[in-house]
Amino acid sequence: MTLANALKQLNAAWGGSTSSSTPTSDGTTTGLAEKSETNAILEAPSMDDLAAKLETEQVPLVQLGDASIASSFTTKSSSIIPVLHVIRQGRCTLVTTLQMYKILAINCLVSAYTLSVLYLDGVRLGDTQATLTGMLIATCFLFISRSRPLEKVSSKRPVSRVFCPYMIISILGQFAIHLSFIIYIVGLCQKNSPPKVVDLEADFEPSLLNTGVFLISCCMQISTFAINYRGHPFMEGLTDNKSLMFSLIGATAVTFIGAFQISLTFNHFFELYPFPNYEFQLIMIACMVGDIFCAWVWEQICHFLLLGANEA
Repeated sequence: MTLANALKQLNAAWGGSTSSSTPTSDGTTTGLAEKSETNAILEAPSMDDLAAKLETEQVPLVQLGDASIASSFTTKSSSIIPVLHVIRQGRCTLVTTLQMYKILAINCLVSAYTLSVLYLDGVRLGDTQATLTGMLIATCFLFISRSRPLEKVSSKRPVSRVFCPYMIISILGQFAIHLSFIIYIVGLCQKNSPPKVVDLEADFEPSLLNTGVFLISCCMQISTFAINYRGHPFMEGLTDNKSLMFSLIGATAVTFIGAFQISLTFNHFFELYPFPNYEFQLIMIACMVGDIFCAWVWEQICHFLLLGANEA
């Protein structure tokens, strides 16, 4: 229905009458002032005239669907502050979405290798270990999604596509680093473990191989969140996102407590197998630290070479 037809129906509903006289308490009609207003109304163009004029001039009309879509971006403010709010929130949402895709891609690649190839070697997670890993990932993703934009709009532009050279090279490079450390830890654990027939249908039992893969996998997931979290100049940094920072610090503390084998009760609760000797423990801790450092260096190199001055 066009606006002209709507005006015609509205005029018909009003009965085409635009004037009337109202008797007063003594039976007389209204005064001179009200007659002047009535004459002014009668001299004004009628609804039919307005409808005919709209039809002849072909005034563009806004449909209800268009108005619904645009309603989220409308404001009654006379300043440009709402525009800045839209830009800040949009950039923060874009950066948050891309970094979540990146973190998820790296974690999925590591988990795919652990749950497929290493499963044939008898590597699996206990119930407590799987619960801890799932809660860590879910909590970190929750706190990443709650990141807030910065008040100052940066002149730099964020990455706008998932499939770009920076994203692909960074993901593949970090996965290659994580995979190298996992393969080394698996070989180290198998070297220090007695030969064993793998039974894929058997219940979970703590072993040196399971413990080594679990600790290095947790360390990789923590480092993936910390390294690939992109804060400034588009949203608050990792130190400003207190919830995410404390979650990563707590998860790191739990992982390294398990690697240092401080408490037997702690090891029993998280289904960890004791290390055979002190040398193995040092190598395990060195691999965890080395994995974090190498992944961080690779990310900084990719960011500097592939993005450069386009993004801080």
